[in-house]
Amino acid sequence: MTSAWEECSRVPFIARCPKQISTARVSDEMLSTMHLLPTSAQLTGASLPSNRSLDGQDTSSFLTGKSEHSPREEFLYYSGCLLTGVRVGSLKLGFSRDSQRIFVGMKGIPKANSAPISRP
Repeated sequence: MTSAWEECSRVPFIARCPKQISTARVSDEMLSTMHLLPTSAQLTGASLPSNRSLDGQDTSSFLTGKSEHSPREEFLYYSGCLLTGVRVGSLKLGFSRDSQRIFVGMKGIPKANSAPISRP
């Protein structure tokens, strides 16, 4: 099980769409499985349901190389139904239920350098 303390849900993603996605492209930008439906719809010309709101975003311009960055800047991390972390850009906020402390850290900086902040 992953958590907000171990850089969360970082898993490889391989996309293959000949003539649309470069075979040599590598990125560490943030994407989510929530983006698969709107992105697939855009790449295939399919329509999205109009009777509901989707959390995912169309990332086809990022995957095809038209944009260098993913449209997703923020991500919420859950363990079951409990919010355990929030990431916005390179900032990460993790919630510890055991110690009743909040840790703020920068991506790429070891957790030992993170600053504990007491909850009010």
